Amino acid sequence: MIFVIEYMLEYPGMILGALTLLVVQAICDLSLPDYMSNIVDNGVLNGNVNYILQTGGKMILITLLSAAAWSLPAILPPGSPPYARRYARGCFQARADLFPTLNSTNFRPPA
Repeated sequence: MIFVIEYMLEYPGMILGALTLLVVQAICDLSLPDYMSNIVDNGVLNGNVNYILQTGGKMILITLLSAAAWSLPAILPPGSPPYARRYARGCFQARADLFPTLNSTNFRPPA
């Protein structure tokens, strides 16, 4: 766990950006059912077509914002979170490759 925190400290901006995008996506996804129930309660039951169109337009914009928050990390330049993950994975793999040689004397034969 210390190794994970050690590597996370090298990328505070990227981690904050990734968390921000996750929060934006979660807020967008969780607000859509509320908008849908408002369309049914206030628009469909009362026959208010303008309300349906306005709320439906908001839902479309929220869906587009959620899609942008989901796809933004894939189009960011090098040094963005996907590349940071690849770098961290490579560092962990290098440490894992050294593990058998460093700790082979600490293990006992199986019982």
